[in-house]
Amino acid sequence: MFARALPRISFFLCSLLISASTCWASGESDPEIAFIRMEAIDTFPPARMKTEVFLPLGKGPFPVLIFAHGRPSTRYDRSVLSNPVPFVHVKYWLKQGFAVVASIRPGYGATGGLDREGSGAAINNDLKRCHSPGDLVPFMQRGTASLRATLEWVKQQTWAKPNAIVLEGHGVGGFLVTTLAAEQPEGVVGFINFAGGAAAFPEAGISHSCADKQLTQIFSQAGQAVRVPSIWLYAENDGFWGPDAPKKWHAAFAKNLTAPSEFIFTGPLPNFDGHYLLNYGGIVWVGPMNQFIERLPIR
Repeated sequence: MFARALPRISFFLCSLLISASTCWASGESDPEIAFIRMEAIDTFPPARMKTEVFLPLGKGPFPVLIFAHGRPSTRYDRSVLSNPVPFVHVKYWLKQGFAVVASIRPGYGATGGLDREGSGAAINNDLKRCHSPGDLVPFMQRGTASLRATLEWVKQQTWAKPNAIVLEGHGVGGFLVTTLAAEQPEGVVGFINFAGGAAAFPEAGISHSCADKQLTQIFSQAGQAVRVPSIWLYAENDGFWGPDAPKKWHAAFAKNLTAPSEFIFTGPLPNFDGHYLLNYGGIVWVGPMNQFIERLPIR
């Protein structure tokens, strides 16, 4: 386990200048669409998750990146979520020779259905502070069940290497890939946590999680069970978690960890909320990410 503080340098990506859809180069194929069945859980019925599948050039089978999207702040934004993984990011993984699979989990976008991932945390809007931390465990279990269904589907595909699967998530998705990795699922060889956490209310001007203690405890428990390498990436000006909590969460995760884990903490992301480091900070994270991939048993 080790941490690395990266210098405050300027960030540049195609997506800084133009929309992500424009960055998707002319001639690149659109994703294949699959619908993955998720069994009923708690009081929620079965669901069919709309899933985007991108395959690199070649015959395969390929190592696979399963991407877990975040949780938009507003109900409306959750209802219209259409691209579960940024196209610019897909391009990065295709160049690494990975297939990319990204499901829209139940309660979001085209998959639809009731919201299963509310934390139950509550705030006092007038005072701009947290009122209740809620309970992260029920939504964590439902979210990891969604990812598990995608993982099992991937392992059945002829184009996939069933023992060369990497999990990656952003925001709530980063939290969920961490907790899924703690289940030691067969075939998963590593995971990537981009700005992971839960119970945020940035639209209310609250720049920290209302369930900080729960997150620290859950990450600590996950670290005791995880057996695969990981890399965690956060920026100093993350408007969801603030600059201090991510360091504490990774320290709790790494305390009893037996697998290597690197913590990347960058300076502020210029012109953007640091929560979106994945989208707009490629020049900072691409080097550590390349090194992380090179060490994985995927070839």
